[in-house]
Amino acid sequence: MSVNRWAVRAVVVASAAVCLAACSDGSDARIPEVAEAESLIARAYDAREDTAALCDLSSSLGNCKALLQGAGTAPTAEPEVVCTQPYEGHDSYTPGLLVRTVTVDDSGLAVTHDTVAIDTPGGARLMNVVYWEPWGVSDGNTTEDTVEFDC
Repeated sequence: MSVNRWAVRAVVVASAAVCLAACSDGSDARIPEVAEAESLIARAYDAREDTAALCDLSSSLGNCKALLQGAGTAPTAEPEVVCTQPYEGHDSYTPGLLVRTVTVDDSGLAVTHDTVAIDTPGGARLMNVVYWEPWGVSDGNTTEDTVEFDC
């Protein structure tokens, strides 16, 4: 992985932490339903070649644009939601629904991607819509602070 890619990830982790903390106070946040998350993933697939439409599904336009840098072209295979799990949040991190997807890249390799669907004033959104990159959900200030969940 190049230095620039690590720099983008560091920015994304920091931005995601700020968004998780700022999107709601966490005490009364609604956790999106599984059907909402599945719809967001399907819409992300449909919007994979339209940056504006794809980033409209993201909880943070800045995160979306940063994640797209160096992400390459989305594969033609549609992502499949393989499991979900409620995320209660902690401290000032917003609760949401953890979502794991699997897709196949254009080389035929499986790509597992974790994201979280959160409720925003504009409705349910995904923290990370770039489903073709094998990223996790951060719940801390570094790339090592990732949420672990079982499928």
